[in-house]
Amino acid sequence: MKYKLKNKYVVGVLLAVLVLTINQLFIQFWLNKKHESTKNIHLSVQQIVLSQQLNLEFIKLLNQELSQKDLEKTFKDWQTIHFSLLNGDKSLGVNAVQNLDARLGLLTSNRNVALIKHYLKPNFKIDLKRIQAISENQASFLVKMNQVIKILEEEQDKDQQFVIMMEILLAILSVFIIAAEVIYVFQPIEKELLKTIDELESSESKLLAILDSSTDSNIFISPDLKIVNFNKSAQEDVLKYHNKQLTVGDDFRPFIASSTKEAFYAFFNEALNGKITVKETEVIANGQSVWFKIRFFPVYDSHSKIIGVTFNATSIDEVKKAELKSNEQVALLKRIAWEQSHLVRNPLSNILGFTKIILDKDYQITEEERNAFIEQLGEEAQKLDKVVKEIVREAYYVYNK
Repeated sequence: MKYKLKNKYVVGVLLAVLVLTINQLFIQFWLNKKHESTKNIHLSVQQIVLSQQLNLEFIKLLNQELSQKDLEKTFKDWQTIHFSLLNGDKSLGVNAVQNLDARLGLLTSNRNVALIKHYLKPNFKIDLKRIQAISENQASFLVKMNQVIKILEEEQDKDQQFVIMMEILLAILSVFIIAAEVIYVFQPIEKELLKTIDELESSESKLLAILDSSTDSNIFISPDLKIVNFNKSAQEDVLKYHNKQLTVGDDFRPFIASSTKEAFYAFFNEALNGKITVKETEVIANGQSVWFKIRFFPVYDSHSKIIGVTFNATSIDEVKKAELKSNEQVALLKRIAWEQSHLVRNPLSNILGFTKIILDKDYQITEEERNAFIEQLGEEAQKLDKVVKEIVREAYYVYNK
């Protein structure tokens, strides 16, 4: 489905680009053609003006009001424009007239141009009779040029109507292509996108539900220590131990316990470098000692680029304190065992020795010695009692801590 949509999308885009390209090329072609046609019409009008000017200048030449050289200059301009219309002229940026009827009119005007050229030959005398012939020649030329201009203007009007019709057809074709793209390309893409969005939202909801059902605190933190996301347990723990609310986009640094800041930054930077860290740490929050197992996981995007760190915290306070208490109790038992083997043995050995002497019938002692042994026996008993009481006190302290 994904590849079909992609192919449809590519085809749709290519069709749209093709239509737009054809449209632009078509418009550019006809604009250039119109520009050439307009230039030819403009030169044809200029021909008429120069033709009339030549007529007047011949009269002035007859009356000696103008020199032969000035007249020849006007003729040269007139002749240049005439042959530019027939054959084109790159120096003037003019293309030859293509319309056959207009070209025929220009070709028949060659005789008019040739006649004026004949009258401009050196030592050719101008008189009233020849002025009359020149006027008739120029009048004939004007009729032909007016006909050429009319033909060119009619052709230009037809071209313009053709361009308008083609633009309308291309516009209609563009509308059909756009409509087809909307129906067969963009609507399926939109449906697929909406379906994908629904699936993503559903997956996100399930993921959040799983995270919120966990007793672990999970906070997603960006590389610049901004809160990206978090679960319900994280919000509850932060509120419990820091009296603050987590908000997406907030700086996470105020939520780091001062007693763990140095370690936190070290583990956080290691996670940004791809290392996973698991540690047990004691946090002092609100005057309380709380034990957590903390984990720092690097978070990757679809291109395997690290985009942040997941900070996971699990409360192990009861287990850890029970473990510490157990360790303390074991240490006490070891100390008691040592005391029993050392501190208790000495007075106990003395007591046993004095008792044996006192009770031994074979051992003859005086009354005074007996009393002394009994006194020493009492002292050793007190020492033993003191040691026993100390052991009992320490045991009571540890087991009832």
